[in-house]
Amino acid sequence: MKVRRIDFSPDEWLAGTGELSAVDRGVYITICALIYSRGGPIEFEVIRRHIPEHGTRVKAAVDRLEMMGKIVRNGSEIDQKRCENELENARKRSEKASENGRIGNEIKALKIATRESAALATPHANHQPSTTSKENPNLSVGSKENGAKRRAQIPADWFPNPTDAAFAADQTKWPPDRVAAEAEHFRDHHRSNGKTFLDISAAWRTWCRNGAAFQRNGHGNGATKNEARKPITSQAQWDAMSDAERGQYIPGYIRPI
Repeated sequence: MKVRRIDFSPDEWLAGTGELSAVDRGVYITICALIYSRGGPIEFEVIRRHIPEHGTRVKAAVDRLEMMGKIVRNGSEIDQKRCENELENARKRSEKASENGRIGNEIKALKIATRESAALATPHANHQPSTTSKENPNLSVGSKENGAKRRAQIPADWFPNPTDAAFAADQTKWPPDRVAAEAEHFRDHHRSNGKTFLDISAAWRTWCRNGAAFQRNGHGNGATKNEARKPITSQAQWDAMSDAERGQYIPGYIRPI
C-alpha cells in the first residue's frame, strides 16, 4: 500500500545521521524516501537508478549503512526499520479515516431518512384537514371521488350530490322530499354514532339499497310486505321513538309494534 504522508522528525534525523558522510547521508535519505514511496522494501537497482553516482560508490555506501545498522537486507531487498513502523502507522491512519468516512456517510444517510420519514408521518401542528372537498362540498375527504383514503365522519352539512340523489330515486322510487328526509336520517344517525367512512357516497348507496329491500320484502316481527309501515319524516319523530323502536329502525321506516 502506497502512502501519501508519513511522520518525520527533523531532530531525530539529524541526531541519527550526524556521524554519516555527505555521500552516505544522501544515499540513506534516498533509500528511506524510496521505501516510503514504494510502500515497502526496495531492490538495490532501484536505489542506483535514483542516485547520479557510479554504481560502485553507491554500493559501498549501502554496505556501510548496513554495517552501521541503518538499513537491513533480506536477500535482494533493502529495508529500514523506522520506515516499516511509519508505513504501518500511515496504513492504520488511512484505514481509520476510510472507516470513519464510511460510518459518517451511513449516519448522515440515516439522519436524512429519519427527517424525511418524520416529515411524512407528522402533520403540521396547526393543520386540521378539511372534512369536505373544495371541488365538491358534498364529498367527504374519505370519498374515492376526492382521491383520498382517510376515514372521515359525515360532515354536519352533508347532503347527497345530484348523482347520489338520482341513485336514491332510481333504486327506491322515493320522491324528492323522501330522499331529503332519508338524507337527514342517514347523516344524523351516523354522526350520532360517531361512525366514519372511507367513501360516504358508497355508504349512502348501501343505505338506499337497504331501504328498498325492506320496502320490497317486509322483514321481521311478523311483518309482511302487505302490512302498513310508519314512515319517519321528521327529526321530532325520531326523537320521540324508544330505544327499542330505534333498534328496529330500517332506513325510512320502523317495524310495526
